Amino acid sequence: MTSLSARLTVLYAVSFLFLSAAMLAIGYRQIDQKMVHGLDTLLNTERQRVFNHLALGDPTSDPAALKAKLQRSSDNSAALFSVEIRNRNSATLFLSSNLSGRLPVPSAGWDFRTIYYPNGNGARVGRFDYGDLTAFIATPTSNVEDAMRGYIETSVGLLFVMAMISMTIGYALSQIALRPLREIAATAARIRPDNLNERIAVEKMGKELRNLAGLLNAMLDRIEASFNQIRQFTADASHELKTPLSLVRLQAETLLVDTKLSDVQENALVAQLDHIDRISTMVDDLLLLARADSNSMLLECASHDPKVFLTTLMSDAMVLAEASECVAWLDHSGVGTAQFDARWVRQIIFNLLTNALRASPPKSVVAIHSTLETDIWNISVIDQGGGITPDKRARMFDRFVTGVEGGTGLGLAICRSIVELHGGIIGAKSGPAGKGLAVYFSLPRSARQI
Repeated sequence: MTSLSARLTVLYAVSFLFLSAAMLAIGYRQIDQKMVHGLDTLLNTERQRVFNHLALGDPTSDPAALKAKLQRSSDNSAALFSVEIRNRNSATLFLSSNLSGRLPVPSAGWDFRTIYYPNGNGARVGRFDYGDLTAFIATPTSNVEDAMRGYIETSVGLLFVMAMISMTIGYALSQIALRPLREIAATAARIRPDNLNERIAVEKMGKELRNLAGLLNAMLDRIEASFNQIRQFTADASHELKTPLSLVRLQAETLLVDTKLSDVQENALVAQLDHIDRISTMVDDLLLLARADSNSMLLECASHDPKVFLTTLMSDAMVLAEASECVAWLDHSGVGTAQFDARWVRQIIFNLLTNALRASPPKSVVAIHSTLETDIWNISVIDQGGGITPDKRARMFDRFVTGVEGGTGLGLAICRSIVELHGGIIGAKSGPAGKGLAVYFSLPRSARQI
């Protein structure tokens, strides 16, 4: 759909052009009428000259003398006027030398009219009575037609220029009118879970938009309050659960050591300890996420050579891969350093590597690709598993979304939080040739100061 700015621009331009075209059409009519009126004035002037010749004698008693008088007069003005004189019986008594026949007009019932000769040329004709005679005087309209044709051509050119100007002005006005909406959109785009306290400035807005901005700010207040409650609950619950879980674990371990239990009871306690470990891990992860959401987790960023950093952790990665009967392989390109918190980035890579090893069949290769570019460090972990569908890839970084049995569903959510704290992005796509899954993240070489 066309943007609101474009629609406002087109609406303004069309309205302006319609008004301009209407004004030019009215101007055309007015100028045409004035020029025709000018021709009528010329015809009246010529009428007076013709009548002066008719007044010199009795035209009906000596038609030859009349013709001679008028012929001399009409020859002098043949470029401008044509003259025909008829008697009361509509018989032609005189035709000027520039007329090849009678003027195609009726003898009575009109004063001025525009006619067209068979060759297409136009003329303005005036009818004037003088006793028993009627004089028909015509003058060409070619000058008027040429002038009006020039007016039309000029008007078309002006409309084209005005179209360009009106589009420019319309666009500028639409940008000015929509500036408050763009500010609202920009503010809304900046608001994330880590800066919900930002609000839309309403001081410079009009009344209508001020009301809208006020409603949006009120909504953001409610959202911020809800987020803060959830964050506080998560942090409090995680903190309060750590102590009782530690006590339960201690008591279970004591029973295993100090008490003679049957095999069934011992297996039950071991399973209970496994569940306690899983819950403890989940509580620690929730507490970590709560700290990340509230921006209370500090990064200790320093300059590191990614090649050296990855080479160092590959020894542990290969041991982890060997335990899964797989092979871990590293590929790095680019020279230089990047700023990041080595401890947390190591955790991200091992989390992604662990997931990749779980998804890959035995004897497969899990690849870690690293590329250091001008401003970004790109890392991807590619497995040879069955992959996942696009809808699952879109949700895999959400909390409590897990694809393996026994997982907490918080590992990838923690990875996303750590990457975002570095100012980077994280995502997933199909592996090479559509096989497996490639989980990637990108970090800026100059880390955010948090």
